Amino acid sequence: MKASTANIILCLIFLTAFNIAAWALAYKGMWPWQYTWYVYWGETVIIGGLALFAYAKHLLIFFFLLIVVSYMAGLKNITFMGDMKIPMTFWALYSLFWLVYFEIRRSMLGYSIRQLHPTGQLVYYFTFMALAVAGSCALTGFIYFGQAWVAGLHTPLLQQCLAIAIGIPTLTISILKIVDMIGEQHVFYFLLGTYHRPEEKKRIVVFFDMVGSSSAAERLTPKKSMELIANFIFDACHSCRINGGDIVNYTGDGLMVLWPLFQGDRVARAYDTLVERLETRRAYYEDDYGIVPNFRMGVHAGNVVISQIGEEKLFLGVYGDVVNTASRIEQLNKDMGTRILLSRNVRQYMSKQLQKRTKSLGPVEIRGREEPVEIFTLPD
Repeated sequence: MKASTANIILCLIFLTAFNIAAWALAYKGMWPWQYTWYVYWGETVIIGGLALFAYAKHLLIFFFLLIVVSYMAGLKNITFMGDMKIPMTFWALYSLFWLVYFEIRRSMLGYSIRQLHPTGQLVYYFTFMALAVAGSCALTGFIYFGQAWVAGLHTPLLQQCLAIAIGIPTLTISILKIVDMIGEQHVFYFLLGTYHRPEEKKRIVVFFDMVGSSSAAERLTPKKSMELIANFIFDACHSCRINGGDIVNYTGDGLMVLWPLFQGDRVARAYDTLVERLETRRAYYEDDYGIVPNFRMGVHAGNVVISQIGEEKLFLGVYGDVVNTASRIEQLNKDMGTRILLSRNVRQYMSKQLQKRTKSLGPVEIRGREEPVEIFTLPD
């Protein structure tokens, strides 16, 4: 069992025991039930915050809004909120449903839904919206009126809540579409105009390339070939995203990803994650395409220049010798029979434990560079 899996199991055991203990204390009359609810609310807030910070930092605004609204909902005799107290609570609860919606869209289930006919996607969207409205109304009615359904909401309040139910997804989906296109780590830089002039940054640059896409295209239909590449890129993006990678560009059947220099270990984890993910989905790829995609990775580190290219259709360009070298290191995998190659520049930013895992392949001549570059690989 891996250490990370064991840690997760231990955390789940601890949380289960902690929750049972909180319930048992109230059941035995050793403290009021209200304290138990405080424990559960606090636990939910902490877990939700950590989950959002780890996987969806750009959605933290909803989390902070929920904290504020939950606090205000618990206050008594507040006059400045007036009748907005109930709609604001509904808004906070409804936002949580949409956080789930956005995370589903970034999962394998969401990828499958996006492959449906537009009619099927609309059915899914409106079904989810109906469940979100019903659930939020039920919780809001229970909080304020002790009734777990919309009967607890007066008609004017219900109208306000329905207006919010239409407005929130329209606004948030529009904003998050922009965030997805630009990238959550760059959206504020775009809004501030930072990339109108080239910005120099220190980054680890990683090139992924799918192996065998050309041969697969010869025996698959164009549509199936495109689906195969799209599935591989989805798996590669997922593996990078959950390990903190900044996906900046797509290169046909591959992609370019950046990491801060101090996150060298995360690059290796992204590699391991993708290897495991492709193996887990082996049966799916074999059944649908008759091939399990393989990949190559080239990794280098140093100064890069990031700049916004174009006006009507924005494009984030990453340039510099480090980028060119990373691309050529990726191509060296063909000759060396490896799946991942990284330079000494990258290795120095990895932990000592991970450095011991690497294997040196010696100095290698790279086209366009005067001096050889010492190359390492990560044996499987």
